[in-house]
Amino acid sequence: MDPPSPVPEPKPESATAEAAQVKWAGARDWEKMKPLIKQLYVDEDKTLKDVTAIMAEKYNFRATKKMYASRFTKWGWDKNKKEEDMVFILQKTAERAREGKKTTFVVRGRVISEQEVRKYFARKGGRSSQKWKAERKMLSYRPVTPPNVSYRTPSPIPPDDEQDDDERLRASSEAVTLKFESTDVISTHSRTVSPAVYTSNSTLSAVEPTAIPAGYTLSYVSVKELQRIQSHAEISPEPARPQIYRISEELFHSVKSYHDASFQNRIWVYSTQSKDYCNAARGVDRSRAHGRFLDACGTSIELIKQQKFADARSMLSQACELIPTMLRSGNPRSVSAFMENYMRLVRENFPEVTNIIRNHTSDMVTAILPRGHPLYKICNLMAALDYSDLEEAITQAWRCINEAFVRNIGQFAETTLHSYLTYLRFVQRSIDPLAEEAILRKLLADSEKVLNESDPASLIIRFKIGTNLREQKRWAQCEIEALELLDRVRELAPFMEDVIVFQNLVQGYGLAAYAEYELAKEDPAKQDLAERNMIDAADVVAGRWGRTDPHVMRKKMTLEGWLREWGKVEKADALRVEIEQLTEEIRRND
Repeated sequence: MDPPSPVPEPKPESATAEAAQVKWAGARDWEKMKPLIKQLYVDEDKTLKDVTAIMAEKYNFRATKKMYASRFTKWGWDKNKKEEDMVFILQKTAERAREGKKTTFVVRGRVISEQEVRKYFARKGGRSSQKWKAERKMLSYRPVTPPNVSYRTPSPIPPDDEQDDDERLRASSEAVTLKFESTDVISTHSRTVSPAVYTSNSTLSAVEPTAIPAGYTLSYVSVKELQRIQSHAEISPEPARPQIYRISEELFHSVKSYHDASFQNRIWVYSTQSKDYCNAARGVDRSRAHGRFLDACGTSIELIKQQKFADARSMLSQACELIPTMLRSGNPRSVSAFMENYMRLVRENFPEVTNIIRNHTSDMVTAILPRGHPLYKICNLMAALDYSDLEEAITQAWRCINEAFVRNIGQFAETTLHSYLTYLRFVQRSIDPLAEEAILRKLLADSEKVLNESDPASLIIRFKIGTNLREQKRWAQCEIEALELLDRVRELAPFMEDVIVFQNLVQGYGLAAYAEYELAKEDPAKQDLAERNMIDAADVVAGRWGRTDPHVMRKKMTLEGWLREWGKVEKADALRVEIEQLTEEIRRND
């Protein structure tokens, strides 16, 4: 390591002149250096004195200890242990130990051991511990998690015995030959990705996932942490690390190999029932886990924007609970659904939520899939990427998925279209929405030449054209496209699977409602149409997938806002009561 560059001696004639020459860190400097300061102070647990010296000598970042202390308090990095936190940890440890659960606690970004808690109370002379014991006798409710504390059951350590994994894999009848060339371990500051344990001669099968270990719990983000999430905060990238490029290359290779091999070895096959591709061993996935996961994440973001943090936390936990189902399903859309979600969160600038989902997915895949399963590697690689590198890496990996779909099942397969059109929405639309519209209209014309009239693929493209027009704010054309989509769905309904009919009805009603809401600003007569279509969209979802489906909550919340804007206060109040009842029902289910 090179020695730190010496700081040039100041040459002012007085202390006042010397202070005037020092360029102290400003607000932009703090945000730019925040990731590096966090690595030093929180991750490496250096003292404030050491951090101040390192930042000044190596990065010419000038700030007083008082400035650092103020920033650490603002960022929630205070290392001082607080009695409220320590009492909670002691109480929660005992409560979960009675249930046979081990617990890891994180306080202000640092893992706190049980030994540290015991030492804290020992230094207090036992007074705090005695006070807690007395209070606990009076209180029968479960302890409330302090805002700066989170806890979870530690992730199980992957088995070291490779022979056990091989024996489990050979027992499966569906074999997929995949080649993983790397035998290195990729390490980052937060994640370690173990390589696949299989050589080019090994056989990787569609192994059955294991159950989540008993007592495995979700590491919930606190309401206070959600309050700190800013949708438009400036995110400063961490200093570049050479291994990031290695991680990206591993990700692209793993994604390509997984999708190609799954099709070529008939792990994924076409279902005449759903008119789509599914896992051969598990059949058609009727859980709608992918769609519900995306809806729940999207709803949580909308709730955060509205500063409804408790509801956002509940919705985010619902999204996390769907992740094991997605991983077990072996569905061809699993990876692209994760890509879509990460891309949306990155584009809306929610790094904390992105990392919660990434890390929980990594924990879940480690808990329920064997180490050699390709999803094990893909999910851990996505978790290992720095946030600043995530968008570019996902764009390239998503392109690999689309190319694999086209190679193996063709351009107009529903699975291909869903992935490609969503990719197009995030990548092309942000650059040139008119160019995206031209691509979509050509794709629709080409599909009508080669597909049967009853093929639902054209409906997918029509809906994407409608969303493109909505993004361009061409409301009248968007409404026309939505109504034509609804007419087409009703016409093809006798020839399509019910689930496809319902999905397209929900999309058509929602698209029409949004267009009519905007048109109502000039023509109030459109208000009733917008209200009716949004209600119909929510009713279809509730009737098919249940009233606690995230899509229902999202549409009712949107409609409530519209009604208040239109001065329909009584209707809005009645809808607010429904939403609160629904929220309470979702919490009970959690």
